[in-house]
Amino acid sequence: MGEIASAMERGCAAGHCWLVGPVGLTRGRLIRSGLDGPGEGGAVAGIQGTAATIVDCRSASGSDELVAVPALVVAVVPWMLEHDPAGVRRTLSTVYTLAPELGARLDEDPPPGQPWQEMTRVELSRLGHGLCELLHSWGAAAGSPTVVFEYADRAGTADSVLIAQLLGGLPPELVRVVVCSEHVGVPDVLARALTAFPRYHL
Repeated sequence: MGEIASAMERGCAAGHCWLVGPVGLTRGRLIRSGLDGPGEGGAVAGIQGTAATIVDCRSASGSDELVAVPALVVAVVPWMLEHDPAGVRRTLSTVYTLAPELGARLDEDPPPGQPWQEMTRVELSRLGHGLCELLHSWGAAAGSPTVVFEYADRAGTADSVLIAQLLGGLPPELVRVVVCSEHVGVPDVLARALTAFPRYHL
């Protein structure tokens, strides 16, 4: 385990990666490799510099549930409204689709769109492109933040598709994506995306 841990601290710090193990171990390893831990309010940490924004993938009510990506958008957008509002305006359709509760914070009329629950896989992929654009702007303004998806082995179908797109669409030097799971049995679409990145068992 010592060799794996030391390799992880060197390699995972530089790019997207997959950590497998109990949540306490994966969080501890991330903190020891230079990231801030979760904030006082629970799952989402401070969004600045090298801080880790941590979201939970556990689906409450079925395999299609989308929980992690909306939580990420809800965390990112208020910060973006203060530091790069143009980045939010460019992706309003994506923001309203994934986190309609943010409407009260935005001074823009929601663009026409459809609920993500009605989207085909192709339409969901298009939504993922908008999400990548939003996070690309966030990464440029926030100074290379990290997003940590915990319990990826329990992610719903829609979350898995969108997380897979983030892995393929975000340069790790801009926004690093760390996927954490308690087991290697993550959904197929996410598993295929993760084969391109190092996996560390803790």
